[in-house]
Amino acid sequence: MKTKFLFDLDGTITREETLPLIAARFGLTEEIRALTEETVRGAVPFEVSLTARVMALGAFPLEEIAALLEAVPLHERLVAFLREHPGDAAIVTGNLDVWAGRLLRRIGCRAYTSEARTEGNRVVGIRRILDKRAVVRHYQAEGHRVVFVGDGDNDVEAMTAADIALGAGLVHEPAPRVLSVAQRIFYEEEEMRAYLEKL
Repeated sequence: MKTKFLFDLDGTITREETLPLIAARFGLTEEIRALTEETVRGAVPFEVSLTARVMALGAFPLEEIAALLEAVPLHERLVAFLREHPGDAAIVTGNLDVWAGRLLRRIGCRAYTSEARTEGNRVVGIRRILDKRAVVRHYQAEGHRVVFVGDGDNDVEAMTAADIALGAGLVHEPAPRVLSVAQRIFYEEEEMRAYLEKL
């Protein structure tokens, strides 16, 4: 049975959460950071939180946001793993296609994202919020064993559905429900990379 490796993006592959990074650029740091932290912990449903954050940040130029995210620092050992397994590893993120697209091309692997509605150089809404669990189920239906790596509450359904669930504590403490469903939690990138290589 072939293994597919699916990774959350923010706080798992990136060295910081990207929506607070955008907020800092445009002076909305406290509002977005608080909402992001509550979402990661599971205090606010991801769909509600993402919609609120997109509406707050969508007024700003999407090209500027995309360029900002393109330069975000990454966990390079995990990025190398993704690039070394091009047919078997992908990023699965609730982040928007138009905001994260350049960053995902920089990483250089297959990616699943939420889809934005845009007008001109602005995001005006969300066309579709990615169902991470559906991506897991898709690969399982093809006969693959699925490993899912995540850190936030919005990863829990996908992690529960996956054959192997790994928690990432590389940027912040994983959400409480992640701690409850993950078979292993990693706080060091090199340790996670070594474990992935054994699967």
